Order: sequence, then C-alpha cells, then structure tokens
Amino acid sequence: MYLWGIELIGIIGFLIYGGTFASRPPAQISFAVGREEIHQVKYVHKEATTETRILVDGEVLLKSDRFWREPCKEEFQIIVGNNELHEVKIKKIRSRFGAFWSGSTLYISVDATELREDQVEFTRGKN
Repeated sequence: MYLWGIELIGIIGFLIYGGTFASRPPAQISFAVGREEIHQVKYVHKEATTETRILVDGEVLLKSDRFWREPCKEEFQIIVGNNELHEVKIKKIRSRFGAFWSGSTLYISVDATELREDQVEFTRGKN
C-alpha cells in the first residue's frame, strides 16, 4: 500500500509537470544582421521536443531535431547575406541539471562580435 501511494504521487507529479512543460511555447530570439543588406535572423527552440530552428528572412535555414536527447553544448555557424556576407555563430550551453530545470545560456556573435542583450529580441510564441 505504501509503495502504491508513492507511485501514484510520482505519476500525478509527472502529469502536472509534463503537461506544463509540453505546452510551453517555443523560445524565439531574433536579431538583424547587416548594414546595407539587412537580414532578420530568428533562433527558435522548442523545449518539449528539443527542436531547434534557425530562420533567415522567414525561411528555415537550419534545423536540429534531437528528440529528448538535447546535448549540453550545441553550436551553429551560418553565413548570412548575398553581397554583404556575415558570419553568425550561435552557441547554446545547457545546464547539466536540465532534467530538473531548463537552464540554458545562449551566446550569439556576428562577425566575431558578441551581441549584447539590447541587440536581440526575446519572445515566446508560435512558429
């Protein structure tokens, strides 16, 4: 009887936590790249499925889909532009305790210059 109660508490906790975690909208970070030839870059990360997409001007340029096996460190490197080329690096470092909380740090650099917090826009929403 005692063991059954512990299992029931675990199942209820998983349903409550899992339901809120799975329904979380994806994190979106967008920023502009270029001086004369301006492109909009958007980084989209769905925490529930660990899917990562990078969009440039609304088109998916890169997609990383690691269902439930999110690495602790992930780095993306893309070249943006037609005539005015820019190297964009996005590095995500995830907490090793991600099973308990989803702590991730994102480093974004354009042409080897790291972007500041006021240069990017963070939202949660559909996409």
